[in-house]
Amino acid sequence: MSISQEELAFCAGHHQTYIGMVERGECSISLLNAKKIADALNVKLDYLIGTDD
Repeated sequence: MSISQEELAFCAGHHQTYIGMVERGECSISLLNAKKIADALNVKLDYLIGTDD
């Protein structure tokens, strides 16, 4: 999947800077924000956080 941070930020309702910080592990992320990002990527939250078996 190829999506820019800018596109992801727009679709998830966040600022591009926040998406970059999350990607680099520079900040904590709430489950609500993780869900918004998962929805923007059209994947299940379980997949995004690596618990989908």
